[in-house]
Amino acid sequence: MRIGEILIGSQLIDAKALAEGLDYATQKAVPIGRALRTLKYISEENLNRALDAQTAIRLGLQDSLAVSVLRYAYQTNRSFVEGLKSWPGTVGKEKIPPGLLEALSNEKALETTQTQQKAVNTGTFSKKDMDSHIQSRNAALEQLKQNMKASATTVQQPKPSTQPAIPAAQPWSPATSLGSSVKSSDAPQTSDQLVKEADALLAANKVIPAEKSYALALRQMEDEYGTPPSKIVGVATKLANLYASLERFSEAQPLYKRVLDMQTKTFGPNSFEVGTVLEHLADLKIAQKQFSEAQSYLEQSLQITQQQKLVDLIVAGRLLKKMAVAQHFDKPSQRTRLGELALDANMVSSDKLQEALARSKEMGALLGMVLRSQNSLDAQQLESLMLAQLLIKQRTITAPVAVVALKLAASQKAPLRQLCEAGKWLLDPERNDETYQSLVIEQEKLLGLEETHGADHPEVLSAVLRLAELHLNRKDKASAEAFYLRAVRSMERQSSPDKIQLARLSEKLAQVYCQQQRFGDAQPLLLKSLEYRTSSGAGETLETAKCLWLVAKVELAQSNHATALSFLRNAKLMFDKVAPGNCPKQLLDEMAACADATGLPME
Repeated sequence: MRIGEILIGSQLIDAKALAEGLDYATQKAVPIGRALRTLKYISEENLNRALDAQTAIRLGLQDSLAVSVLRYAYQTNRSFVEGLKSWPGTVGKEKIPPGLLEALSNEKALETTQTQQKAVNTGTFSKKDMDSHIQSRNAALEQLKQNMKASATTVQQPKPSTQPAIPAAQPWSPATSLGSSVKSSDAPQTSDQLVKEADALLAANKVIPAEKSYALALRQMEDEYGTPPSKIVGVATKLANLYASLERFSEAQPLYKRVLDMQTKTFGPNSFEVGTVLEHLADLKIAQKQFSEAQSYLEQSLQITQQQKLVDLIVAGRLLKKMAVAQHFDKPSQRTRLGELALDANMVSSDKLQEALARSKEMGALLGMVLRSQNSLDAQQLESLMLAQLLIKQRTITAPVAVVALKLAASQKAPLRQLCEAGKWLLDPERNDETYQSLVIEQEKLLGLEETHGADHPEVLSAVLRLAELHLNRKDKASAEAFYLRAVRSMERQSSPDKIQLARLSEKLAQVYCQQQRFGDAQPLLLKSLEYRTSSGAGETLETAKCLWLVAKVELAQSNHATALSFLRNAKLMFDKVAPGNCPKQLLDEMAACADATGLPME
């Protein structure tokens, strides 16, 4: 059970908090618990309670009971272990695995003491002290394992096994506790091993040891000849993100500045990589309430984003949302009327607006309807302006940010809602939506699967497709497109992909493009889908007939009647072959319309 799901189940956070935490965790490459702590959605005490609940589940405690105990511990201001010990009544107590309380109690007792933590912070806790501490943990944990094994044997009384004896568990060490990538303390570690160790420590909320490992890895990389700059950038960014999460801003900023300088020299001042570091610096300034400096960094990052060949609406939307935070809401928003927003966003000229205002007053009609009737605005622009007004009213964004967003949406020929969805500017009614809660829990599961299996694993692909469907059900086309595109790219990288599944995915993505009137993007995907079906030996199916029909619809949408008629004929032939007598009437009507428009015969 993932930490976010545990926190939502115990009602310590809501879906909106988890969604923002996941975005932050992905952007900053930190564990979700640390992200939620940094965003101040949970306290350090609640994070530790949730991590203890997760440990208890891994040791055999039922999910629902662990969540209930966590809620009880929070309400009664107890630790999770104390909550489990004092769990009221007898209900559920019989479900506590033998030895669990002892396991959790000993694990807490074996944590580094406050005195040792303070010594680590001040640099007086030496490696020799740490080695001694680890040795003491080894002995205690080995005894604990024997106790739990004895308890389990007493309860279950298994039959004698004829299988060879399993070797005794090894004593605790960084190598056995945090993964095989971490060497024991008596051997020098490489920089890569130190980074893996730090990642594991941070995932376990061992913040101070993680910091020490990251810092040591960074020093080793700097000392090693020929270390690629990208590796130094990666570790420096992780360390800076960790400092930022601990509100040690004065230590984070020099590292971010150094990364910015390295990325500028490597990729150029207008590169996506530079824009990413500028966003990190903006986040740092927002956390310190230095909003004017944050605004400057965000504007630079957004400008870089807009200069890319393909504008990433998710990044742009996120930057605009942060710009609204940086601009703050202390003063009432000015120029929020529909005509003012349209004028400021260069959607109408001053003359056209004055003409429409006069006519609106004369007719007693809404200004938006008048501008629409005069063809000064199209339906999409009018909808975007009305949405901008709503977002300003709900204090989701400020009026100046709304103007920038309207200009960006217009430049991409996209509605403002698409930018809103991509940037997750959630409106109030959407924040408690059940589908949305399922979506963010699935997102957290995806992150966990990626860490475990890698980006192209079948389980990861299944999670990506579930998220795409959830986004599509919420009519969030921009996010659905991103996940479907990722699924297609992932399958294309496979050495022997399932071509039928790849054809279906391509068609799904093409349909999302069609819903956004992006027919030029949809057509190549549909043609590729037909190729996949033919090469797989499944070219004569009902799905193929429907795909041919969809290609024809794409051609019709672009007024290519002759080409559309050709695909419609092929679709009809396929329907007649695989489902005689069941060719859709709408297809026949479209064939007749194309024949009339081109003067060509229907068949």
